[in-house]
Amino acid sequence: KMRIFSHRGLGFGKPENTLDSYKSALERGFSLEIDVQRTKDGRLVISHDTNLKRQKGIDKNLTDMNFNELMGVDIPSFEDVLKLFKTTGKEGELLAIHVKDEYQWNILELVVNAISEFQLEESCFIFDLTTGGANHVKQINARIKVALSIGEKRYTGTIYRWDDVKDNKDVDAIWWDEWHSDLYNKKNAELIKESGRLN
Repeated sequence: KMRIFSHRGLGFGKPENTLDSYKSALERGFSLEIDVQRTKDGRLVISHDTNLKRQKGIDKNLTDMNFNELMGVDIPSFEDVLKLFKTTGKEGELLAIHVKDEYQWNILELVVNAISEFQLEESCFIFDLTTGGANHVKQINARIKVALSIGEKRYTGTIYRWDDVKDNKDVDAIWWDEWHSDLYNKKNAELIKESGRLN
């Protein structure tokens, strides 16, 4: 079954990565892709950028701010998004969780624990991790689904070639990242499907 994800909740005339944008996407039957970051005091918030200047006009990094400093700024907590997804999401919709930097202290543990607390293991997956990060997630909670990103070449430390990850037992799904080539084709889709993974 094909699912279409609203990237950062965009596409409905609402600011990116806000509860309003996510609600609009979910009500229209779209799955969600979200970006998770950790504040200085260990709270999980939703923001694509670590620095808030582009989105909010505040030249500060989330990793240097405490959660209470974000009061009045339209940045939802991860828990608020999970609550919205649980109450508004339709059957079959998925939540793709992009941990922007798996090395932000204990962010993977916090994300996994929150998913478990809301009992959303079957509706969520964490993607764009390193293979070490994927293994760590599975050690915390084997029920959490993990997707690794593949591309036509290794653009970053979290984007792999298919041959790099095809035998990795921690991978439940493949997130395709492509910039310039014909990676998206029937042959590659069949290879991933034959491996038993979602794509």
